[in-house]
Amino acid sequence: MEREGLMITGGECHKGFASSFFKMNYENRRPDLLIAADKGIETAVTFWKDYDCSLAFAVGDMDSVDQEVYETLKSRGTLVPSAAPETMAEEAVKIYREMQSSGGEKGLPILLTYPREKDATDTELAIALAKAAGVTKLTVLGALGGRADHMAANLGLLLYGKKHDMEITFVDEKNRIRLVSDSLTVSKKEQYGTTVSVLAYTDRVTGLTLEGMQYPLKDAVMERGSSLGISNVITEEEARIRVESGMVYVMECRD
Repeated sequence: MEREGLMITGGECHKGFASSFFKMNYENRRPDLLIAADKGIETAVTFWKDYDCSLAFAVGDMDSVDQEVYETLKSRGTLVPSAAPETMAEEAVKIYREMQSSGGEKGLPILLTYPREKDATDTELAIALAKAAGVTKLTVLGALGGRADHMAANLGLLLYGKKHDMEITFVDEKNRIRLVSDSLTVSKKEQYGTTVSVLAYTDRVTGLTLEGMQYPLKDAVMERGSSLGISNVITEEEARIRVESGMVYVMECRD
């Protein structure tokens, strides 16, 4: 059973874009789970106020969150006692499921406050929490832009989804990024932007086939670091991307 999550993390995420994205994708329904990490908590609170979408989990060391917002959430939410990250995630999910079984939202959000010095970013901890909560499809806003080191680390987290059978998509104003290890179809009508780039994630990709695109490939080999797959264009109703071995980034971009 598919369980869809929306996560707002602490990178660049303009509230105007976030609001329009939410209305476009969730106007007639709500994600099964709304999760926020650090600075992204402020945007998630806006969704809660403007669109009646409850924030289930607030995660992070809270060093970038507006303190008034944080104190408000603490006063109305549920604090998970400090422990190892895995233990805190398990306890948070247990509390959330108990709330769901009782049919109420009193006590939300569930706050997981971690120390600043730790072995994982707030984004990684939030993604792991989403998995623990049963999310199978996760859209993440705020993972791109801003600091290059955080963006590089976030792109690496797409592999977490592959390892744990969770489809993760990063979205910002100009990009939609996924990691593909088998096949993906991109509809021209629904594509994000005007170009589609396919770049090697693993050291070597074999059997790479691109169909329905201006620059097709058939059973090609792509090495990591090659720009062979940059800035392609969908020319048919849909583009079909297939990989026999290895993994590729699929980046839909707009200028």
